[in-house]
Amino acid sequence: IFPLGERDAPTRARSLRWFRSLAGLAENWCPAEVKIRLQENEALLEEVDLARRPLRVLISMREDYLPHLDEREDEMPSMMLNRLRLTPLRGTEAIDAVHKPAPGLVTRQVAEAIVRFAAGDSQTELKDLTVASPILNLVCRKLNERRKTRGLDLITPGLIEGDAGKILRQFYEESLAGHPPAVRTLIEEELLSDSGHRENISEERAERILARDGVPKTALEDLVSRRLLQKEEQVGRVRLELIHDVLCAPIAQARAERIDRERAELA
Repeated sequence: IFPLGERDAPTRARSLRWFRSLAGLAENWCPAEVKIRLQENEALLEEVDLARRPLRVLISMREDYLPHLDEREDEMPSMMLNRLRLTPLRGTEAIDAVHKPAPGLVTRQVAEAIVRFAAGDSQTELKDLTVASPILNLVCRKLNERRKTRGLDLITPGLIEGDAGKILRQFYEESLAGHPPAVRTLIEEELLSDSGHRENISEERAERILARDGVPKTALEDLVSRRLLQKEEQVGRVRLELIHDVLCAPIAQARAERIDRERAELA
């Protein structure tokens, strides 16, 4: 919807219809077709509770998209009444995020161990500890996969092995599973600077690079669906980048290892 849904007239019209439908749900407005039915048959009013609000709408978006949303304030005024800016989690907040959704799966003590593991810090007081949500997300998912593999009812301290960097590296390698080497090379050479920082590339150029090795552009869509890459529109063009900065270090390590292998093979 923002901003890809505004790239041409047909797409803008479709996005507008979708947004107005969402606004109707959020504001509890009576749809036009229902109004017509009520006007044609007033007896139906007895079956409709106009004061009831059975639905709640939660919109989650990147902060730099907020101006696009603010332009629609007249269509969905209630969205201006309740906002929460998501900042990096503090230690105690992160423990709640791990423990409260599934208290029967992880104890609060183990939740603290998971949080400290994800933060890579066993000494700082929880109130002063900062945790990157993407890392915590991946750590929890991998720990739960280990629990299932071992047939355990709970996530135990024994499942917390290695370090968060290894989990991120494992996520990267799993995201590339089934793709030819050209996809790995594209990511490590085009989406990561020489110094190991996140870069972006136009989708068109990425498709052209892969096409030289006979790789279809659907490979890029697959990496987006696996949440390794994300699309971003800049000056009317779609660009690709890694989903988060936390992936830069493990991908830089993978790149260094690949280059060493290639040099050894060449020698």
